[in-house]
Amino acid sequence: MNSQLTRIGQIIDLALAWHPDILPRNPARDKVSRADESHDPDEDRWLDPDHVELLLYAARRLDEGKPQTRRHPKTGRIFTIGPRDAYCRIGREAIIGCLVFSGLRATELCELRWSAVNLDRRTIYVPGTKSKNAGRTVNIVNGLLPLLIDHHKSSPFNRKTDYVFPTARGTRRDKDNLRQRIVDRVETEARELIVEDEQRSIATGQPRRIDVELPPDITPHTFRRTFCGFCTEVERDPRYVQGQMGHADPKFTQRVYNIIKDWSGAPDERVLRWMSRPEPETRASRLRLVG
Repeated sequence: MNSQLTRIGQIIDLALAWHPDILPRNPARDKVSRADESHDPDEDRWLDPDHVELLLYAARRLDEGKPQTRRHPKTGRIFTIGPRDAYCRIGREAIIGCLVFSGLRATELCELRWSAVNLDRRTIYVPGTKSKNAGRTVNIVNGLLPLLIDHHKSSPFNRKTDYVFPTARGTRRDKDNLRQRIVDRVETEARELIVEDEQRSIATGQPRRIDVELPPDITPHTFRRTFCGFCTEVERDPRYVQGQMGHADPKFTQRVYNIIKDWSGAPDERVLRWMSRPEPETRASRLRLVG
């Protein structure tokens, strides 16, 4: 509502510039009519390293062809089917890794082509789909590099002109498909793993292996906010985070950074390992796998 009031206010300002006598003042500029935007950030807006590890593992299980259960619409009988081979090679683990370790927007990830991925220099050029300021070069960090290399080797669509994360038919994936077919299914698989581990612990009396509680709702933007948190935790420089995320207004990044930088304690070792930049010899040894 506030964004609509802002645009209406701009229109009335222009009209008043042409004819100052039509109104005594601009009613859209009245702060009383605006909604209250003050709210406390909740922990569900970000993921912690345990969440990320579980979601990556769930995505890997789906990539490996975990059998899917279905219920017959008429008889109600539950049966198991194996996924088609094409659906085992769409790179769910690489998609989740790219979302959380590069901070790409959903549309940016869907439109990414291999020609924009430079595994030698470890960069991703993002032309920007939201605005001209969104165009940027994103660094490929330690947590993302092996996932992209493995995905490049296993994907049947790895030419320069191909999309990095297409559908099973090689066509462009849209943001709704990304949310429903990838993020939601990976989230569902992760929650099923938590339930299975809890039932196993109750039946055997052994301690739980997956002592994780996921946020109630995970979206592609949840991973983007998590990237901002991980990046600031390691880099400690909001200007660097602004450039990596493609924010046009540094104040916006600063507001997010001011919230996240209040995390106490030393950075998690997993975050340091994921978000660091590999040594040159490590990069060269991994690049030989691509050739």
